[in-house]
Amino acid sequence: MLSKTGLIILTILICGSQVLADEVDRKGPALGLGIGIAPMTGYSHEGGANYLDRDRDLSEMGLGFNLVFGYAVHDLNMITLTVNGAILDGGSGTSTQGFAGPVWYHFFSRSQSSAFITLGPGVYLYDSYTSGIGLLAGFGVHVSRHWQMGGYYAYGRTNGGKNTHNQLNFLVSFISF
Repeated sequence: MLSKTGLIILTILICGSQVLADEVDRKGPALGLGIGIAPMTGYSHEGGANYLDRDRDLSEMGLGFNLVFGYAVHDLNMITLTVNGAILDGGSGTSTQGFAGPVWYHFFSRSQSSAFITLGPGVYLYDSYTSGIGLLAGFGVHVSRHWQMGGYYAYGRTNGGKNTHNQLNFLVSFISF
């Protein structure tokens, strides 16, 4: 979980970033890292026992993260390889779950405070046990030249479709173009 110190540091970084220009040049290679909270994460499984010791309802909270590597083809569209996940500290130990795959970012204006959406198909991973099909969708706002805030929902099915995974992340991200 984010401590008070961590939240203070994130606030200082966001507020302290300088607004460099009204329009931003989002062209070329892009590299980013985001961190925040995953207020809703969970999984469930159908049928008999498997590697999941119990269902985790969506009330479990974790540490959310986002890694982005891609290319901004022009000011309004960016294609990335993205890892968007959550680290959970549950009663049976620490676990990780998340999405990995290609993601399309669409910015609604050329201004640096543009809203954006994300969408991508990929792989959903749960710890080191299993992987399966996944989907990531998100929204947010680019608040300054390199900073953005967003919400992301990831859904996945693993273990031959028997296990369903969900996560919701709210992240602050630094992206370099």
